This record gives sequence, C-alpha cells and structure tokens, in this order.
Amino acid sequence: MYKLFALLFSLACIICARSGTIAVAARPPLTFDHDVAPIVFQYCAECHRPGESTPFSLLTYKDVRTHARQIAAVTRSRYMPPWLPIRGPLPFAAEMRLSDAQIAVFQKWIDDGLLEGKPADLPSAPHFTPGWQLGPPDLVIQAQKPVPANRIGPRYVLELRFAGSR
Repeated sequence: MYKLFALLFSLACIICARSGTIAVAARPPLTFDHDVAPIVFQYCAECHRPGESTPFSLLTYKDVRTHARQIAAVTRSRYMPPWLPIRGPLPFAAEMRLSDAQIAVFQKWIDDGLLEGKPADLPSAPHFTPGWQLGPPDLVIQAQKPVPANRIGPRYVLELRFAGSR
C-alpha cells in the first residue's frame, strides 16, 4: 500500500512539474486595518501623533500610506522604532523592538498595493495620557530667556536656588 501511494504521489509531482502548475497556497493581500495598524498603534503612535516631537502623525490609514515607503526603510534598517538596548538573552519588559516578521509586514503591504481593508478589522485607536507620560517631574526649570538647542555653541549655566532640601 505504501509503495502504491509513493508511486502515485511521485507521478502526480512529475505531471505537475511538467505542466508548470504546482499548487501554492496564495496568501490574502495585507491590509492596513488588519495587518499594519496593530503594529503602528503599538510601536509608532506613542510618538507619531499630534503634539509630540515627531514631524508627522501615524494615526490614520492616510497618514501611514503617505509615509509607507519611508516606514518600510526605517524599520528595515532598525532606525525606527528607536530602541537602543542591545538584544540579550532575556527581553525587556515592554520592549519596543519590532520582530523580523513585523518589519516584513510593511514591505509586503506596499507590494500588495497599500490596501486599506475592512473597517471591522481596524483596532481601536490608541488612547494616550495627557501631559507627562511618566507622571509630573520633581522639578521643571525654565530659563529666563530662550536657549538655542544647537549642538555647537556656548554652554549655559543655570543657577538653581532651592528654599529647602529635597
């Protein structure tokens, strides 16, 4: 029985190879709503939103589609998301490093035509804490006049006077 099965299987493979019709399971195209948005909302939106230091928002399909090729390039080079710790034997809690599979999603989405998808597949938009993300700081120092933030130039000394010890 085994020999018969092996013979039939081999014969089917030869026929398919000669006709050039080897069946390959086709994957459905990737979409923003189902595949891309969950990654962007978890790893990018914390900084890429209105009011933060980044130059553009990534909260909507249109935002991400506009910057899709740039996102694919900076994630592939691991420039984004900025996660400086070197990979070690144990992961950090709340590690912000993308996996190779997550990085590949951006390029596959581009290759598939930047499809939006079904609104039902779109995860809820992320919610952010207003103000200081880690709670208010112990001390906020304000300069008497604006201080330029250039890399080369004079150093500034701030005189701090405290009423008591902390």
